[in-house]
Amino acid sequence: MNNKSINYKKIIDKQSFYHYKKAINPKKIDEIKKKMILIMKQFTKIDSGLSLDQQLDHAFKNSCKYGTKLRSNIYKAISNLQEIYSLYNNKNVKKIISNLGIKSARQQGTALFAMEPNENKFLTDVHQDIRNNFCSMKAINLWFPLSKGDVKSGGLGIFSGSHKLGPHKHKISSKTGYITIDKKETLSKFPLKKINKFEIGDIIIFSPFSFHFSLKNTSKNIRWTAAMCIDDAANTPHFRDQFNPYERSKYVEMLSNESLHNKKN
Repeated sequence: MNNKSINYKKIIDKQSFYHYKKAINPKKIDEIKKKMILIMKQFTKIDSGLSLDQQLDHAFKNSCKYGTKLRSNIYKAISNLQEIYSLYNNKNVKKIISNLGIKSARQQGTALFAMEPNENKFLTDVHQDIRNNFCSMKAINLWFPLSKGDVKSGGLGIFSGSHKLGPHKHKISSKTGYITIDKKETLSKFPLKKINKFEIGDIIIFSPFSFHFSLKNTSKNIRWTAAMCIDDAANTPHFRDQFNPYERSKYVEMLSNESLHNKKN
């Protein structure tokens, strides 16, 4: 199907997500990687003979040897790189936002994920992104793969159509220490879809209210993903009473993933 003729809203309303292939020029993704490497270059030597992806993986692994504090600070810095915010200006991204009926787009946040090979401790459990400080229920996640993905490198597991449940009660998993759905049997009627084959330049579009989780990376390379969340400030009749469209604390623990991980350990 031609991406130009896609009704993103109709598809996402039905199945929670859409995989838009070849939406971004890979050179734009390279710009993000180069800025990330510049930050980590302060703490480790970079071999210019390596490919850009190899340089990035090498820089991150070596930087993390200095401890969790440096790892955390690097994450905080790279998650807000201007080059990630600039992805919003891509014509295909703007087309998605317009097609979804978002009239006054609000940048809710950006993030970067580094899923290391055969590592479990940073994998998210089945959850909704309802800790986000949404001003509207009309919200959407945009994931930009920074590295090529296949079955071994893992990706995103998503329960198709589960966003229709709306905000749901969560708890802290005794196994992982992360936020997860309180009653997983609730998802039994929603088919599980695994998004684990993608190219640099693709976009994974999905509802933050869908139940999703991390697929483990069993390859030899880090799986890098840039993430952006947009909501609609023009769809906020509840502003007379409160900022959020629902009381977040009723559904979920408000600690960050980093705080939850530290608490678990």
